[in-house]
Formats: sequence, structure tokens, C-alpha cells
Amino acid sequence: MMKRAMACAIAASLIGGISASARDAGSGKVETQPDKILIACYSWGGNTRTAAEMIRQATGGTLFEIKPAKPYPTEYRRCTEVAKQEINAGFRPELAAEIDLEKYEVIFVGSPNWWGTMAPPVATFLTTHDLKGKTVIPFFTHGGGGMQRCEADVRKLCGKSNVLKAATFSGGSIRSAGEAMKKWLDEVISVKPAALSAKERSIAAISMYTARGDMENLKTALNAGLDAGLTVNEIKEVLVQLYAYCGFPRSLNALNNFMALVREREARGLKDVPGRLPGPLPAGDSVAFGGTNQTKLCGGEVRGAVYEFAPAIDRFLKGHLFGDIFGRDNLDWKTRELATVAALAAMDGTEPQRDSHIRVGKHNGLTDMQIAEVLALAAPLKRKDVFPQGTKIESATFNGDAWLAPLIDNRNADLAASNVTFAPGVRNNWHTHSVGQILLCTSGAGYYQERGKAARRLQPGDAVDIPAGVEHWHGAAPDSDFSHIAVMPKRSENKTVWGGPVTEAEYAAAVEKQ
Repeated sequence: MMKRAMACAIAASLIGGISASARDAGSGKVETQPDKILIACYSWGGNTRTAAEMIRQATGGTLFEIKPAKPYPTEYRRCTEVAKQEINAGFRPELAAEIDLEKYEVIFVGSPNWWGTMAPPVATFLTTHDLKGKTVIPFFTHGGGGMQRCEADVRKLCGKSNVLKAATFSGGSIRSAGEAMKKWLDEVISVKPAALSAKERSIAAISMYTARGDMENLKTALNAGLDAGLTVNEIKEVLVQLYAYCGFPRSLNALNNFMALVREREARGLKDVPGRLPGPLPAGDSVAFGGTNQTKLCGGEVRGAVYEFAPAIDRFLKGHLFGDIFGRDNLDWKTRELATVAALAAMDGTEPQRDSHIRVGKHNGLTDMQIAEVLALAAPLKRKDVFPQGTKIESATFNGDAWLAPLIDNRNADLAASNVTFAPGVRNNWHTHSVGQILLCTSGAGYYQERGKAARRLQPGDAVDIPAGVEHWHGAAPDSDFSHIAVMPKRSENKTVWGGPVTEAEYAAAVEKQ
């Protein structure tokens, strides 16, 4: 109770009394986007996974299989005996793999009905992950027992979550349960259309994790890409192309990861489509036709002092990148630019190249909404803040997603400090502090502006001393999340007075002048 009271006091002093609004347990329907949906399931005989795959196809969410570190016996009777012993003992088996749930808002949780309740690995999943504030939607398969205690037991384990209406399906007829599945999904979730298709989103994720060298999450993205309908050769082509942007080591690591995954899926009986191989490259000098490709791709001839300074790089770009790679015809240029923008967006120090390829991508058919979605997907990967993100701020004084993590409430010094994180493009309203405030920037890129003055771009390491009574705002850049420590001196008397929102025109002007 002491910690909770302290957190509430700090939140009130830092952001004017904002408090998180609790969701009604069991409220009927949630609205979200495909990339915010996770379908987590444990499946012994395959029926629950089939149901999960039906949900994935309907929602565009990400599928994650819950697997115990020690698999259950493959013989049915022996498996049921082990499961009964574990359930009676309240045993929670260790899981073979974990998943970061931070970016997901809605978690579908699937399990077979074992002895009237969920399978123990699912109980482990629910009790070892922080689901506070998330929406949990249970679903179950059964061999004739129906729901029994399954939904009630999930609700007991998810007391701090918004648990929606569960569904149960007969395992023996799961493949013909399409209408029942659709009816239930219509009751519990509304999926807002995403700018990127499932295949495009998978290409972006594959490119980002390759560029970051994150092989664990890359495997999940590769699985999702194959499940979404990408062919083996399309994914190979993306991974080969990326060596030109993130280097041979990461491209080769990704290809080895993918090769092992393809073999693993084959062993499980999954038949992925090989896809089309590229046709032969045009005859003649690759520098010549690569230069032609480059001009068409970019919408004009590409020149620059750096190419005069180092002519070899111009020759390599034309001959190899735009000739040998972009000349391969089993991926169109829009898709290649999608992969390139995603990879560059996920890396540090490549902003000029990222922005250049954004322009090229738009010339080849990528929309502003698609680019915005790619940047939003990449932003969390680059987050380096060592402080916790905290809980989402529920207040009209922020124009989008932001989070607050109270750090210090020193009553002797009458000082409070908290970590505040803004999603890309999010800022707070104009406001003042009666005593003033100090911002210590720790992660991402953002802006600070006082009324009547030019905006200041902020990077990690910057400090802002905000005078008492001066109207100002601060928030994230359009293409990056942003975190700062907000220090409130004389907390007990330091009052925050909120004004109106920062308009789109004011924000655009702040960004444009940097």
C-alpha cells in the first residue's frame, strides 16, 4: 500500500493528477490493430493450434505456441494421467520459450480442456507474464466436456486483466467451426485495418530483426511470414538483399536461422510454398543496367559529391546493388524498398539513408500510412532507456500513447522524479509548472518548446531547465519514441496547469525547423 500511495502522489505532482482508468472486467468488445494482437496457445494434438490459426487468419495477429520445456507423453492415456497429476498438485511446468508481451494489447489464450480446466503450460504462461491492463480472450477445445471451469479458472489467474467472453470448440469438428468462430470473434473484437498487409508486416519485421541481429525474435517473425503466405524464396530474397544494408554477418546469421526453421517446419509436416526463383539478369554490363535501374527506382539520376570523392562506391552501388540485386525480378521494387526502409529504421545512425529510402519507397508505391506503420514498428526496437516504462497514462492532456514510471518521492527534499515515455509523434498539451521542472533526456528523439520561441530538438544526454510559470510542451519526434526523467522540485507546492493541445500545425512547424 505504501508503494501504491507513493506512486499516486508522484503521478499527481508530475502530470496534474492523471490516474489510470481501470477497464471493466469482462466488458464485451475491444477495438485494436492486428500488430497489437497475440494468439498464444498450447496444443497437444493439434486441435487448439488449428483454432489459433483460424483466429490469426481472421485478425492478422501474431501466433505464439506455448510449449513446456519437458513435452507431455505422446500416448494419449499416459498424457492424461500426467496432466491429471499436475492439475491436482497445482504444478506449473517450465516453458520452453518466452515472449515479450509489451507491444501487445489483446492476448488470445488457447488451451485444450484437460480435466475440466486449462492445460498446466497455459497456467504457467498466465502466471509468469505481466498481463495487467491487457485484454485477455480465452478459447478452448474439448473432446465432449465443453467449457466446464476453463473460463472461470482463467479469470482467477487474470484478475488484473480485462477478460472477455471465452469460446469453446469441439476438437473433432474444429475445421468446420468457421461460422461459430466468426460469430464469437465479432462479439469480442473489432480489428482496425492496418496500412500494411500481413505479408508486408512480416517482411518489415523480418528486415528489422535481421538488421538488429535479434535471432530469437527473427525466428518468430519468419514463422509468422510463412504462416501469412510468404514463399520460401521471397524470404530468402529479402535476407540476401539485406546484406547490402546491414552487412554479411547479420544476413548470413539470418539465412542460417531461416534454413534451420524451414527444416524444422518440414519435420513438423508443414508444407511451405517454395515460390518463384529470379529470372536471368539482363545481358551486358551490370553497371550500365544498374544505373538505369537506379534512375527509374529513384525517379531521377542520382548524383552527389561523395560519388566524385569515392567513385568506387558509385560503381558498386550501380553494378551490384541496383544491378545484381535490384535486377532480380522475384521481388518488386516496392517490396524491396519496404524491406530496406524497415531495416534502416531499426538501426542506429542510419537516419539520412532511411529518409532517402522513404522518398524512394513512396516513389515506388509505399503510402504515408504504410511508412508510418513501419516507423511505429521499428521505434520500440531502438529504445535504450534503462529506466522502466511504467503504466500507460490515461489522460486527454496527451494526444496519444504515453507511459509513466515513478522513480523517486523524497519527502525530506520535497522532490519527485519520474520516467515519462512518449510513443512516436505523441506530445503533451501546453502547460505550466508553478515552481518549474527539469527534464533529463534518456532515450529516443523529441522536442521541447516554450510559447513564442522556436522548438528545441532533444536527444539522449540533453537537459532542459524549465522556468516557473513558462508555458511549454514536450514530446516525441514523428519517427521515434522519446523518454525523459521529469524532476519536480518543491513537489508539495509545484502545481501543473494544463492548457490546450499542441495543434498539428504547431507540431509540424516545430519538426520542420529542425
